[in-house]
Amino acid sequence: MTSGQPADDLACCADTVRPVSNATAAPPTRTTAPSRAPGPPLGNNGFAQGAVWFGVFGLFPLGLICGAVALFQVWRSGQRGRGLAILGIILSTVWGLVLVNAFATTQGPSRLPGGGVSHAQYDAMVDVRTGDCFLWPGRDLSVDASVQLVPCSRPHEAQVYGTSSLQGWTDFTADGAAGREAQRRCAIAAVGYAASGGLEDEVVYPDTVGWAAASRQVFCLFLTRNGLTTSVVRAA
Repeated sequence: MTSGQPADDLACCADTVRPVSNATAAPPTRTTAPSRAPGPPLGNNGFAQGAVWFGVFGLFPLGLICGAVALFQVWRSGQRGRGLAILGIILSTVWGLVLVNAFATTQGPSRLPGGGVSHAQYDAMVDVRTGDCFLWPGRDLSVDASVQLVPCSRPHEAQVYGTSSLQGWTDFTADGAAGREAQRRCAIAAVGYAASGGLEDEVVYPDTVGWAAASRQVFCLFLTRNGLTTSVVRAA
């Protein structure tokens, strides 16, 4: 008891004193979803899948672009899809080669301004012209046979000295009338050429199958008997 303070006052105040707790309220807990462990993105690369689809449907420029982008992204991220990207590139490349070859075939052989072929190239017999020289694998006598056109200064097997068309003939006669007509026309064309020493004449005209396919072209050729030649038979 402190000196000078009434005892009654202390008793009064004792009833109103309350102990103060030093404890503080716990903060609210926050629940978070568990995060995925670091690693490459899930699933196949989207560009890789697009490359395959573009390659399947022949959109080869888009297929090549998507395939290249996919390979780069897969290399950087480790995501799946490398095989799909390569497949898309292969499909697109095949489509591109097919279309380029089809375009080149429909355009005919590449020629110089004077009309001669510019370089060795494969084409169909139906695209040769008078004056052309070519290699003739197997010497297939059908008018749609494949030949390798070459400049006449290079070794060759055949030279075209005339072409004609049997257009207007309504039927392929079994008695050989079409063949005789082709021979007659080539004989007329050969008159304008100097002697073809060391070469033999060959006339190519439609057979029954070619005639049914609407082929009407006749080709008059000088052929080597054996091997190749670099000589050119010129008009007299």
